[in-house]
Amino acid sequence: MKQTGCQPPQHIIYHDYKGLGMAEVFATIPALSPAIDGRYVMALADDDILASPHVAAVIEELAVQFDYPEVFMGYVRIGKNVFPSDECWMAEPKLGHVTWSNVVVRKDIWKRHAGDHGYRYEGDFDFIHALWERNYRTVYLNELLVIAPYGWGNGLTEKEILQ
Repeated sequence: MKQTGCQPPQHIIYHDYKGLGMAEVFATIPALSPAIDGRYVMALADDDILASPHVAAVIEELAVQFDYPEVFMGYVRIGKNVFPSDECWMAEPKLGHVTWSNVVVRKDIWKRHAGDHGYRYEGDFDFIHALWERNYRTVYLNELLVIAPYGWGNGLTEKEILQ
């Protein structure tokens, strides 16, 4: 990845002071969306790390190159696993095979679908699947965008983790 001259990323931090969990985070997304003023939105969990300090610049450069597509999809490493799985690359997303930080979404599309985040632990999947169902123009990046070094259950759903 190389760096270009894009604006610095905007950070909006949601603090879950009450410990309500991911379902509550996803439920608040529509209320947080008006504060977004960047061109694209990439959601990161608290344990996510950008794979390179140049991820935002690369997305900006590719957005121009591909005439501002609605969605970018890239790879995320969580623990020892890489998402999306091969069966979901350039194919319909499947629960437990994609995660929030796989996608970078154009702001207008993000705001239009903010309410598609399901009110459950897997609400990110609901959002990603809603984008897929609408057949938005997606650029697939053969790049590692995010690393979550500690993992979160090796791709299991919350229900599977709790069993």
